[in-house]
Parts: sequence; C-alpha cells; structure tokens
Amino acid sequence: MKRWLLRCTVLALAAGILVVPAGGALAGPAPQTAVRTDAMTPSIARVQIAAGSFVSFSGYAIKLNGSLWAWGYNVFGQLGLGDTRHRRLPTRVGRSTGWATIAAGEHCLAIKRDGTLWAWGANDSGQLGLGSGRYGNRTRPWRVAGADWKAVDVGIEFSVALKRNGSLWTWGNNNLGALGQGNSKEELRYWRPTRVGKSSDWKAIAVGDDSVLALKRDGSLWAWGGNGLGQLGLGTTDDLAHPTPTRVGSDLDWTAISAGGFPSFAIKRGGSLWAWGGGLDTVDRSVPTRVGTGSSWKAVAAAQGGGLALKRDGTLWAWGENGSGQLGLGDRVTRKAPTRVRGSGWAKIAAGSNFSLALRANGSFWAWGSDRRDQLGLRVLRNRLLPTKIASLQ
Repeated sequence: MKRWLLRCTVLALAAGILVVPAGGALAGPAPQTAVRTDAMTPSIARVQIAAGSFVSFSGYAIKLNGSLWAWGYNVFGQLGLGDTRHRRLPTRVGRSTGWATIAAGEHCLAIKRDGTLWAWGANDSGQLGLGSGRYGNRTRPWRVAGADWKAVDVGIEFSVALKRNGSLWTWGNNNLGALGQGNSKEELRYWRPTRVGKSSDWKAIAVGDDSVLALKRDGSLWAWGGNGLGQLGLGTTDDLAHPTPTRVGSDLDWTAISAGGFPSFAIKRGGSLWAWGGGLDTVDRSVPTRVGTGSSWKAVAAAQGGGLALKRDGTLWAWGENGSGQLGLGDRVTRKAPTRVRGSGWAKIAAGSNFSLALRANGSFWAWGSDRRDQLGLRVLRNRLLPTKIASLQ
C-alpha cells in the first residue's frame, strides 16, 4: 500500500499538457504516402504489443504465431521468465504459441486463444487473482480460475477483465473503489475474480492507475474508482472513492477508450477524439472535451502525461510530456497539440513509462523514448527520440 501511495504522489507532480486542436508541424523528414489501416489484415490483427505502466519499465509482444516475448525491468518478475533478472532484448516467455492478448504493469495478465487467463508479477494486493492463500509475487504465468475470458487490463495493484458473455470482473486493491463493487473495502474475497453487478452487456475496458473506464454494447460510457483529477469524466474533481460504475454523460456513440495515469481518452463513432482528467490544461477537465475538429481518429493510447493516437489513414500523432523523447518527434519538447510522428502505415500503439511501442501494418515492431531500464528492447542502452525498429522481433 505504501508503494501505491508513493507512486500516486509522484504522478500527481507530473502535469502541464494542453489538449488543443490537432495540426502541429511534421517531425523529421517528409513522411511516405499514408496507408489506410482501418481495414487491418487478419494477420496484423492477431499481433499484439503492450507497454508496462509507470514503474514497470517493460515491453511485451505477441507474434503472429502466438508466441509471447518480454523485455526490460523485471524486479517483480513481471517478464514471466522465472526470475527477476532484467532483459535488454526481447526474450520468449515459455514455449506456448497460444497467446492472444496481454496487459502489462508491475503485474501482467494475458489471455490465450482458448480463453484461459494467466497472471504473473507483483501480487501484494491479490492483483493476480489467485486467491487469498496465494501470497507473493509470481515469476512465471499462473492460471487464473474461470474460462472464456475476452479482455484484460491492469492498474496499480488491481485488475479488470471481461468474459466473452459480456460479464465484468475485478480483483486486487480496492482502496479507491477501483473494483466497482460499491465499496472501498480491502477484503480477501477480492483476491480472486469477483463479478461486477449482473450486467452482461459490457464491451470494452480501459484501466488507469486508480480508475476504470468501460463501454457497454449500446455505446454508453461508464467510469469508477479514483477521481483526484477528474479522470472519471463525471464533472467533479475530488479525492473520494467512486466505487460504483457511473454513467458518463448520455451519449451512445462511444467506440474506443484509453486511461493513463490521470488523463482519459475516448473516440466516438464518427471518429472524433475526446479527453478529460489530469494534465490536460492549466485547469483540469472533469468532463469529456473534444480534441480539435478532426473526425478520422481510430485508436488512442493514454500515457502518464499525454497520449498517442492513430488516424484511419495510418498516420500516428503524439502530444504531451516529452522529457525522454517518448513522443517520437526527434526532440524533448513538450507538445500541447497532437503532432504527427514521421512514417506511415502505423497499425497499433502502446504507451508506457516514458516510452512508446508501435506496430506497423507490415508487421514490424518499433520503440522510442526512455531506455533507462532496457524497456525499448534494443541492443544499445540509449534513449531514442525517433521510432526505432526492434530488430530482434522481426
């Protein structure tokens, strides 16, 4: 718990980005002709990337053949390699070729193609979901009870998951009501997956450090957990726990969501991008506020102090804090508006602890930003200000 409070204090000191209309200058050489990625090929759709949040400093990739690879910081065993040694280069996790998706932080959750759920890494608050009698960190994947899992995400010491039947489940630290159980009690029963309400129409989840966003199949947006900087989008800013899923506005056209340390982002059906929470302005936004006038946004990834976003034409845009070059724009200058990253054909994005990962439509993996803990997966330990190909993953 002390580590959780310390991390929240550090994050609260990181502020100062402004979301304004997109359209900043291009970084680096003129990009190639854009390649549309809204019709993603089935093969690329099966390839996945994940970047560890805040102090985890680790990267992950699931290749087309279903193998899982990990690299970077490993003090909690979050790489799943059976030890706590750091890895500079991507290293294969076990021999399975059945991995489908992964969420990463100080602990990791991953789903296999057969719908089974696996967990490893830090476990001081039961965030691995293994039950109250299963104390201690895990350095290898452990099976979590249940079946037919569909999606997962992780926060600081807690976990959220969806099943294929649309039911929503949570476990781990409940200090700020992040488990959505209607209370903020720390109970041993929350050391295993516990269903949130009786609804079976949940569609997508996005987890911040202490907050959760979720979409229902009708396009409505819901939020719960911590709200110190307005990251729930409910029109308030407070340090109180919000332990019950609460509807955000009345719109029914939300299609994609992402939550970071304190900022939250979402995309509507028409392709407009919206933001709220901490670090978005000199005055934090407590309700969803549109970013510019563009209507071709496809995906967004929230970082600790900014974001990455993809447009339907395959272009990549970045904004926010940039002290380690995590925006990929060739410098360390903070951007107040979405600014285009060089290159084209971008297909997937992941924002981590002052670093970024991305996948191109041709199947190549890229990384940039801070490399202080080997989180870029490159042979030479050095920060990268521009997207750099992770050669060993090709």
